[in-house]
Amino acid sequence: MSDFEVDLEAMSSFVESLASFEKEAKGYDVEDWVPNSGMLENSDLWDRTNAFQDTWEKGLNDLRDDISKASSAVSGALEAYAEYMEQAKVHMREVTKAAAYLSPFPAVGSGA
Repeated sequence: MSDFEVDLEAMSSFVESLASFEKEAKGYDVEDWVPNSGMLENSDLWDRTNAFQDTWEKGLNDLRDDISKASSAVSGALEAYAEYMEQAKVHMREVTKAAAYLSPFPAVGSGA
């Protein structure tokens, strides 16, 4: 038997954490943290600040997108494992029934 085991609770907790981050990250807007052009009288300084703001916003949007993709992928894997476990239970019930039926009969080669 394999030593491989899937921790469904940990995967579920991870998905919840990712979803929580996505939810919280939506509330942050780069414009809330960077001065606007009216606050900066120097156009050179504004151009650089605006470029920084654009880069920062792109980075945050890319991070949110990556986290959303990760959340979707882990959710999909979690659903697949849960479905597999449910199907395994169904099949094991059939195996258990068959084993119960065969138990009164001696196993081939057992000498019984």
